[in-house]
Amino acid sequence: MKFQMKLLALAVLGFAATAPAHASIATTGGGSGATAGNGELFLSVWDNNGTVNDTTDDRGYTRDLGSFLKADWSSTANTPVFNAVANTAGTIRTYATDTGFQSWLNASTNLSNLQWNVFGGDSFGAKKFVSTVSVLPSATDLANLGNWGTQTDTYLAAVNALTGNTATSVNASVATTSANGNAFAGGIGWGSTVGGKAGNGFNNAGSIGQALAFDAFYETGDGVGQTFNFASLNDNGTELHNGAAATFTLASNGVLTYNVPAAAPVSAVPVPAALWLLGSGLIGMVGVARRRKEA
Repeated sequence: MKFQMKLLALAVLGFAATAPAHASIATTGGGSGATAGNGELFLSVWDNNGTVNDTTDDRGYTRDLGSFLKADWSSTANTPVFNAVANTAGTIRTYATDTGFQSWLNASTNLSNLQWNVFGGDSFGAKKFVSTVSVLPSATDLANLGNWGTQTDTYLAAVNALTGNTATSVNASVATTSANGNAFAGGIGWGSTVGGKAGNGFNNAGSIGQALAFDAFYETGDGVGQTFNFASLNDNGTELHNGAAATFTLASNGVLTYNVPAAAPVSAVPVPAALWLLGSGLIGMVGVARRRKEA
């Protein structure tokens, strides 16, 4: 009987582990106290089906990554210091696909039409955001950084309304179409320019299989009229690891990978042929001198 109960318990656990999660994505300004502004990182993917002027067949997908800005990536300082997850050479962090996202991908007739990005932030007090980047922002984009949090929360509020749940959970996800308005990942509420709040050439989206730099954008102080700055997520204002930026890559199987380049191995310094000949000659001369001395 006890054995049967154990099997039943394991079966329930197995069902819970595979059941789809319906929960909200923590916004950039939500919460209070220590949790205020502790936004979750989330993945957005969209497909215009190759018909730019026809949005009726467009599809989107949004998924939280169960990874919080303050808890997992950044300090709360105005000029953020990034923790080991974000800033250690050789770090690789993988977010496995879920069944819902895999089905969504499989329904795509042409994966080359898909665009995606990863974003997260804190708009409570001094504003901080992390984002994939394919085209760096201009000074005008950075001046508009104060609007990024508002637009992000507008998008996430629309996404969360579709789940009907207010709790946060790992791997919450939702599929959308253009009919869902601000909740549609590829629409005016989101897309590749933080819902139009960062134009002028800035783009934070890429194609399937493309490695996108992952950068930090932050306010230099807490208040109106502050200036903004940005840095590669793994340089902390000094230099890049191995001369390359940290990246996110979304594979065609739905697996999302964060990677901080490992330090390049130190290779042996090549010795010119002339030095080899000189060394060989010296060794030969030592040998001759020893034989003469012994004689």
